[in-house]
Amino acid sequence: MRLGGDLTLTPGTGEIAPGLEARYKTAFDPKTGQLISDRGLIALRRHLTTGHWLLFLYGNHTQGTRGAVEGVMDERFLAQLQWPPAAGPVPDSFRILVGMTVTDGIPEGPAPAALRVP
Repeated sequence: MRLGGDLTLTPGTGEIAPGLEARYKTAFDPKTGQLISDRGLIALRRHLTTGHWLLFLYGNHTQGTRGAVEGVMDERFLAQLQWPPAAGPVPDSFRILVGMTVTDGIPEGPAPAALRVP
């Protein structure tokens, strides 16, 4: 099954919220080579053929995937999302790009960097 062109870790033009560009990027400490920030994706959609719900969680590195998982399981993270009024409380299909800092290999505080509701 193809994921679709909209399920990518590369944001569209102007899609990242102002001030979150630096946090969204994957970065390594120049001295130690350790990962210090990563990015991930949370996406929900219906399968066109079966109608079953599909939830995609992935990241640029393991820490990005873990940050996406932590975000989707955190009520405070989900409550801060600004859904379009026509989408209702939670839309049927969406994509959230997340960024997080990484300390000693552990992602901390995933933050939504962009939200797209088709």
